Amino acid sequence: MKKLTIIILTCAFAASAIAATGEIKGQITDNFNEPLEFAMVVLTIQDAKKSTLTDAEGYFSFKPLEPGTYTMSVSYINYKTVILKDIILSDGQVRTLDVEMEPKTLDIDVVIKPVPLDLINLGYPNQPYIITSTQIGKAPTTDVKDIAAVITPGAYQSDAGGSINFRGSRNDATLYFVDGVKIMGSLGVPQNAIEDLMVISGGMPARYGDSMGGIVVITTKSYKFF
Repeated sequence: MKKLTIIILTCAFAASAIAATGEIKGQITDNFNEPLEFAMVVLTIQDAKKSTLTDAEGYFSFKPLEPGTYTMSVSYINYKTVILKDIILSDGQVRTLDVEMEPKTLDIDVVIKPVPLDLINLGYPNQPYIITSTQIGKAPTTDVKDIAAVITPGAYQSDAGGSINFRGSRNDATLYFVDGVKIMGSLGVPQNAIEDLMVISGGMPARYGDSMGGIVVITTKSYKFF
């Protein structure tokens, strides 16, 4: 019984280590491009919050982070509070969000700024293919494997709902992960339960192990954050 408990705990910690690998970082400056020390940065996802203060050069970092959609607020005395919404962070992704603060005025205390498009994912040698819950909800199919095959160039699927082959690889060369746990056989994840889906077809991160084909990574909406 003791050995079984140790094995279960080890697997739980391993799954957590795989899933929580993302990072959101950046620099906070004023309207003269001077760094702001001790600016308060708060990261929120669902009902969970994390906060930190910027260093002497205005830099901050949150890691490790689970994949999901975050909101970030930045506040500093005598400056308008800045809110960044809908920050999409995929598994293992590094997002850099620099914020320029503006002095307070009599009529505006809060500024909501658009999140810049993240064209380069520093977490991977090759750019993965990512689809969010909103896009998944509009897909013409409810099968997760069908969606993954459609969004990925070079993917082949002989039948709807069947295994995915990448660049001519065999069926068993494709690996599937749900909330950081490797899944064998049926995925069993309903379409409306997915927060985001990511397909990696080349340049595999070491934490997923060896794969001769591709990797499909699913994060569910109910996954525990922080």
